Amino acid sequence: MTHPTRAKTPMTPAEAMARISDAEMTRMCLCVNQMPERHQRRRTKGWRKPEGAVIVDRTTKWGNPFTISDCRETGYTGTDAQIAARCVEAFRVWLGPHWRNNWSGQESEAARALILTHLPELRGKDLCCPCPLDQPCHADVLIEFANSGPDP
Repeated sequence: MTHPTRAKTPMTPAEAMARISDAEMTRMCLCVNQMPERHQRRRTKGWRKPEGAVIVDRTTKWGNPFTISDCRETGYTGTDAQIAARCVEAFRVWLGPHWRNNWSGQESEAARALILTHLPELRGKDLCCPCPLDQPCHADVLIEFANSGPDP
């Protein structure tokens, strides 16, 4: 059985967009625009920062305040890689809602506020840090936090 064809009036782009939920739009955007990546910053001759990437090492406002040496001083033991992973997790907690569990006080509040205030600047951008790409890095946390949630 054949169905009679009906003349359809084309939708305007605005009408099409109105039919797409926010969640569907986010999924579509993530498919088209991949999540930003982390690049290892190198100081070797000829290395160039990828265009549009942002350096987020400790010399910048986005640097991780948790260091391997500070962790060792407070009694943490293990390899440098294990303690570096602990520093990254401490950074993640510190930026989250339970931040006072890791470091509190005026210095902590000021440093945390600076990072969170400027976090939207990192949205959609690749980040560069000297950490090896096969190990945890606070830049991964910054990418996650800066690119989660609704667009500003």
